[in-house]
Amino acid sequence: MLWSKQFFVFGVMCVLASVSLHAQDLAIDGKDFESGAADAKLAEIARQAAASGKTIVVTTPPYWQAKAAGKIRAAAPGVQVKTSDAFFENVLVRIVDVDKAAKPEAAVAAKPAPAVEPAAPAAPAKTAPRAETRPAAVAAEPAAAESPPAGESTPVKSAEPPQVALAKPAPAPAAAAPLPSPPAAEKPVSSAPAAPAPAPTTAVATISPAPSAKAAQVGHTAPVADTAAIKHAFENQFNLGRPAVGAIGPVQLRKGDEIFIRGPVRAVVRRDRNRVELFWVEGELNLDRAELSKTSADRYRVDEAIREVSNPSLRAMHSEPKMFTAHVPAAKVRSDMERHFNDAKVIAASIGPGDLRYGDLFYIYRSHAVVFRRTDLGFDRYWLEGEIDLNQSGLIKSGDAYRIVSEKL
Repeated sequence: MLWSKQFFVFGVMCVLASVSLHAQDLAIDGKDFESGAADAKLAEIARQAAASGKTIVVTTPPYWQAKAAGKIRAAAPGVQVKTSDAFFENVLVRIVDVDKAAKPEAAVAAKPAPAVEPAAPAAPAKTAPRAETRPAAVAAEPAAAESPPAGESTPVKSAEPPQVALAKPAPAPAAAAPLPSPPAAEKPVSSAPAAPAPAPTTAVATISPAPSAKAAQVGHTAPVADTAAIKHAFENQFNLGRPAVGAIGPVQLRKGDEIFIRGPVRAVVRRDRNRVELFWVEGELNLDRAELSKTSADRYRVDEAIREVSNPSLRAMHSEPKMFTAHVPAAKVRSDMERHFNDAKVIAASIGPGDLRYGDLFYIYRSHAVVFRRTDLGFDRYWLEGEIDLNQSGLIKSGDAYRIVSEKL
C-alpha cells in the first residue's frame, strides 16, 4: 500500500512537470497566427512571463516579428520581448530567464574587438565574431547539441510552397483536349486536429549575434563591414547561423535556385530534397537575363542554366499581360472535370482571383480552372471565376498548373 501511494505521488509530479514544461514553449503555424486563432495562447504565455519576471523570445520571419510582439505586449504591457529571424512561416514563442536571454549579448560585449590589419581588413569581420560567440550561444542552450540538423526535420511542416507530385494523366474525354493532371491525393491520417510541428527551438541558439560596429574601422573598411553584416543576416535567415557553403559563379547556378539581393550581396538558396544550402554569387550576373524570373523586388528564380554567351537574351522590361477569364463549367464539361480533378465528387464552391493565397495551384482546361489548396488532410478544390493575368510575377508555371508565389496578386 505504501509503495502504491509513492508511485501515485511520483506520477502526479511527472504530469505537473510536463505541463509546466509545455507552458514554457508555444509553436504556432502561420495560418493560426494570421487568422488570430492563437491570440488567446499568446496572451496566456505573455501573462505567465510577466508574472514570473522572465523574457519572451519570438522566433519568426522578419515580417511577422512586429505583429507577434504587439500581440504579446497587448496582453502584458510590461513583459520583455526579444525577436529572432526564422526562414519558415511559423511562430515559436519561448519563455526564458532574463540572464539566459542576455547572456549571448553580454558575452559579445565582454570580448574586445579584434584589431584590423590595414592590409587585410576583411579577415576580422568574417571570422572573429563567429568564432567567439558560438560557444556562448551553445552554453546558453545546452539542448542545441541534440537538435536535428536543419533541412532534415524542420521543413516537414514549414510554410514553404509545397512540392506537389503530379499524378499520371487520366484518359482524355472523346473529342476534347486532354485535362491536366491534378496533384496526387493525400490520405488523411487522423480525424483529430494535427498538433503543431515542433519548431526549431534549439537551432536558434546557434545563431551568433551580428558583427559589432566597433569591429569596423572608420574610412575604407566601412563597406567591408556592411557586406559582412548582410552576409551574417542571410546566414541567420536561411542557414540557422551557420557559414555558407562557399562562392559560386553565374554558370554554376542550377535550375530551381533562388537568388536574393541585398545591397552588394547576392545569396543563392538551393533546396535539394530535405537539405538547404546557401552560396554567395561572385562574378558578373545580369539579372535581366531570360534564364532568370523576377518573383519579387529582391528575389529571382533560375529557370534554366546560364550559358556563357557574348550576347545573352534578356527579358522584356514590360511583358505584355496575358489575360485569362475563368468561368464555372456547366453540364458535361463540369462532370468530366470533377471526375478528373476530384474523384467524381462535386466541387461546390468557387473563388475569385483576389481570393487566391500563397501556395495555391490552379489547372486550366479550355476556359475553366480548378484551384487546389493544401490543407492538413489533403487538398480543398474550388472553381476559379474571374479574370487573371497569367504573366504577372506572382504566378509561376509549374508543369500543367500555375502556382501562386506571392502573398498578394
